[in-house]
Parts: sequence; structure tokens; C-alpha cells
Amino acid sequence: MRVKLTNQAGQTYGGTQWGPDVTHTATGGGLSLCSDGWIHCYRSPLEAVLFNPMGADFANPRAWTIRTHGPTFSDVGKMGAKTVTTLREVPLPVVTSNARIRWSILVCLAAQDDLPGGWEAWADAWLSGDDRSLASARAARNVAYLAYRKDIGARTSFYTAAAAAALSRTLCAGYAAAAVYVAVRQLVDSQTEPPPDFMRLARQAIRAEVRLGVKGGCRDAECAKYLTQQRQK
Repeated sequence: MRVKLTNQAGQTYGGTQWGPDVTHTATGGGLSLCSDGWIHCYRSPLEAVLFNPMGADFANPRAWTIRTHGPTFSDVGKMGAKTVTTLREVPLPVVTSNARIRWSILVCLAAQDDLPGGWEAWADAWLSGDDRSLASARAARNVAYLAYRKDIGARTSFYTAAAAAALSRTLCAGYAAAAVYVAVRQLVDSQTEPPPDFMRLARQAIRAEVRLGVKGGCRDAECAKYLTQQRQK
């Protein structure tokens, strides 16, 4: 189900108004997806939630199913089309901060071979639930940052640990999305090996965090809302 995100007023960049059966066409000549030549959209509501922090970064987005016309453009975590018609509003899935962190760790482990010293041990402890402390996440972030300064290829491990060390949900979401985007983009550009299926890993991460939430109990409203939505499916 392809979707278009808007703010609560149904608008996107520049005040472009969307709603039921509204059509717009990108008339510019830009070749990249983030240009006036394409209208930004997503291949699924889940992809929209995960990568919104790297796109328009709507604080409280609305999602609309869409019909595309003419050429389309595919990229990591997003897509574009020349002409888009928004049809009806649909709910967005709830994705907790922990699910985003797990997602970025899984993608990093699948995509990056040369991990900074101690980072993989931290990641294993985080995934198992044995150590999700801020102190450990910050230590892993600092180690990865030193590696990143020497080798830009270490960005994924740095962004992933930074997501776990973030003090706000907004920062966590942004770092997690950046980690996944960079990991997949590096493999796509290098063509050395197929990139991991990042959306399959996202669904795997969500299911794993649901199981942990059921077992350990939810300690905040975000987790409770998340479990309620999953149980209704």
C-alpha cells in the first residue's frame, strides 16, 4: 500500500494541499528524488513511519493512500512519482524507540563486517535485553565515533549506538533511520554484495519487541499503545 505523508493540515512542503482525490504533478526538472522533479512518497505505511525522520520529519503525520501516474523513482526508504493522487487517509503503525533501535542493530550487523571493537558485544547484549543501559550505549557510541572519524564506513555503527543513547524519541528515530539508510546505500552504491532486506528486518524487530514487551511488561505509554495496536491485528 503506497502512501503519502502530510502534516495535520493535510499539507506538505510549500503549503501544497492534499486530501481525498487530490492530484498534483511535479513539473520541475530535478533528477534526484529530493527535488522539484518528483513527489515524495513511500511504498508502505511502515516504511513511511520509519523513514519520515529523514524526509519531511512531520511531528504528527497523516498518511494517505495514493495512486501514481507516469514514471516512478525508487530509493532506499522512499520512492517518488511524477504525478500522485491522494485517495483516503489510513492509520500509521506505532513503532517504539526500542523497535527502531533493534531494527538499526539488525541492519548494521547484516551490512557491516568490520565493526568497532566491543560494539558487537554491546549490540548482542542490547538485543537480548541483558544490557540496555544508557551508559553502555554511550560507550558503544563513543567507540564507534572514533572509528567513524578514521573510516566513513563506520557511520552505521555510530548512528545505531547514537539511537540507543538518544535522550528523546525524535533523536532516536532520526539516528535509527540514518543508520539503516547509510548501511543499505553503501552496499547499493558499491555493488559488492546485495543489501539486507531492511523492511523484513524492521518487521522482525517489531515482532521481537512485542514478545519482550509481553514478557517484561510495558513501562511507558508508547509501549502500551504499541502492544494494543499489535494485538488488534
